[in-house]
Amino acid sequence: MRVLIIFGILLASAIYPLANEQGVAWHREEKSDPLHKLNYTQFALEGKYLVSPKHPDPTPPLLVARCKTGGHRYSRKGELVGTFLTGYLVVDAVLDFRQGSVPVEFRLDDGKLQRTTWSSSTDGSGAFFSTADFDNLLYGHLLPHKPNTNPPVRKVILGVPEYLGAEIEVEFEMPEPGEVADLCGAAIHER
Repeated sequence: MRVLIIFGILLASAIYPLANEQGVAWHREEKSDPLHKLNYTQFALEGKYLVSPKHPDPTPPLLVARCKTGGHRYSRKGELVGTFLTGYLVVDAVLDFRQGSVPVEFRLDDGKLQRTTWSSSTDGSGAFFSTADFDNLLYGHLLPHKPNTNPPVRKVILGVPEYLGAEIEVEFEMPEPGEVADLCGAAIHER
């Protein structure tokens, strides 16, 4: 019996580091904006194309969130540690947008298809999402996450229209949101 337990521990310790090394993670980078005297943290998550843009060898899609430390009180019982500044989806193509909006379709963890609109970037290569959209992508609801409620989202599939092309579809494996959720104000901390 003892041999089986030791073997199980050794096997788990050998497999666990491989899972972490192969797993996805938010890439964190500290940035500054001297013009606006703003220091912030940028988180980027690389995805993959399910339906690629029409040109060959596109760069991988990215979900990007810019956040800063310094929260505020959310309710009598909780507070937010950080603040979401802006977030956007980048694809290696020009998106089809009308009057500054990009239609977006998405599915969270193989759930039902949802539709919304995000603001287009000035060059049309990306779409900006709101803090409520970011909360939804991380936890599947439009408000900051309360501790010990529903689990985080594990997979996001997004569809955006390419200008003079088909719909681009991208998939993001969502890592544990802990640090991103904290610094971006997507998780409530009880007082």
